[in-house]
Amino acid sequence: MSDCTAQTIAAQNDDFRLHPNKGTLCLTAGIRALGDLCVKEIISKVRGFNNFNADNDPYGEHDFGAFDYQSQKIFFKIDNYDTDFLYLSPDVTNHRNIGATQRYFNYNEKMLANAVENVRV
Repeated sequence: MSDCTAQTIAAQNDDFRLHPNKGTLCLTAGIRALGDLCVKEIISKVRGFNNFNADNDPYGEHDFGAFDYQSQKIFFKIDNYDTDFLYLSPDVTNHRNIGATQRYFNYNEKMLANAVENVRV
């Protein structure tokens, strides 16, 4: 992937982190069980997250991050799917074909933990 493409995807993912209503937000049952106040605080931390480095962002796309919250490690991941959420997006960077990509935001307390609940915001 070219640096230009990675920079475009990073900018789109940064925008999505700031405005999660532009896609689908997914929270694990463990995150939801923390309660509404904690969910709001976690979303706020993700929106402000800017600690991308070679270890957590090797492709420069700003699509993954992790941080500590109340003695737990919180992970978030952004994936890009087609409009039916069946396949990966055919072209993540194409702004002209806005309907081709659905950004999907997954927050969880442990990777691959708990069943996932979809929440539309």
